[in-house]
Amino acid sequence: MKPIKYLSKSEGLLYLKDVGVNIPVTYIGIENLTSYLEEELNQYIKEDSSWIIRFDASSEIRFLLEGGKVHGSNLIENIKHIIQLNEPYKGRFSMILQYCLNSSIEGVAKLLTDGRILIETERNKNSHFIRDGGIPYRYIVGPSNYQVQHPKLTSRNIEDIHSELIKVGKDFVVEWIITTNDEVFFTDAKRVPISFLGNIENSQIIIVKEGIARGVINDVSITNNKMEEPHILYIRKTSIEYLPFINDYTQGIIFENGGLLSHCIVYQSTKNIPIILGVSLDMVHDIKRQEVYMELDIINNKYIINTSVKETSG
Repeated sequence: MKPIKYLSKSEGLLYLKDVGVNIPVTYIGIENLTSYLEEELNQYIKEDSSWIIRFDASSEIRFLLEGGKVHGSNLIENIKHIIQLNEPYKGRFSMILQYCLNSSIEGVAKLLTDGRILIETERNKNSHFIRDGGIPYRYIVGPSNYQVQHPKLTSRNIEDIHSELIKVGKDFVVEWIITTNDEVFFTDAKRVPISFLGNIENSQIIIVKEGIARGVINDVSITNNKMEEPHILYIRKTSIEYLPFINDYTQGIIFENGGLLSHCIVYQSTKNIPIILGVSLDMVHDIKRQEVYMELDIINNKYIINTSVKETSG
């Protein structure tokens, strides 16, 4: 089976626009700043507003316009400056300009095969669980019951997210925000082959993808090592900072904590390797002195982990 093609940021936004869901004011491909686009953007010159320039390379720049200006420069002048700074990377990714809405709460969601939806949302404004690996609130709801125990998320909010998700389809994970005016907007979509085997409602250990893996455990939070031999990656939280450690030698991934719909899991779900969330390995604290070999089997909605430890010199 070939890995599913992963959608870039710009492709995801174009897909959301095509299926007719609400997205913030968005301009894609602003590295090719035309006179028409400049004229279009002139309507925002005198506004107090917040903007973000995003790249398909998972980086972004935020800036606030006060009276239409940032440190005395207007929106278009700022865009031209950023384009100039990123000229060496032109052609490798699209630059996306997006209006920043005033959000009350943010999160991610996926439509499940049984018609319900899986929702994960931040525990606080500083958690950034989607990128940085915090532990989110997680709910599975709908279509007959949208009630959840959450300080901000209402049943009406969830029903609105559900109705928009139906337009998007079951093959996508979407990022959503609810504005201070109680409106739902989708800000990104990723096509992912996640079926979420097992009891994701009540189990702390969740099978993301099945498969068989053999190799040495690499706990990158301790080793800080990108292995070039067959290994099973052990990641303590689903933070995108660990993505560079995943390579062609990675046979499987174990996540200890984090979001089931976080960037780190969603990115890796396109690969044909077993992935599991919620497993804690007590032995890895000694990995600097020991080589821990693991057999990881995830088959028929069950997982088996066997390890053997070999003392290394030093």
